[in-house]
Amino acid sequence: MGLRLTLKPFERLIINGAAIRNGDRPVSFLIENQCKFLRESEIMHESDADTDCKKLCVTLQVLYLVDNPASEARSLVMWGVIQSVKSDAMTTNPSTRKL
Repeated sequence: MGLRLTLKPFERLIINGAAIRNGDRPVSFLIENQCKFLRESEIMHESDADTDCKKLCVTLQVLYLVDNPASEARSLVMWGVIQSVKSDAMTTNPSTRKL
């Protein structure tokens, strides 16, 4: 048994890394095997990630979609830690804004 998806006109979808955009009519299709997908309405863009929780959500989306999440996880976690430290430093000590 598969998963039936219905896309609105011009709605976008990512399936196994491929960006797909629907045409000018609603369409339904059936996914019959295992794959990674996110609908446009479910994707949180990095520019919208203004809290730590939203940043974590963006990171988890990236890890979900990549082919080898183990290799990507380390670099994404380190990047997040560095950004968090910079943010905390600027908040607690304004003289560190040059970081």
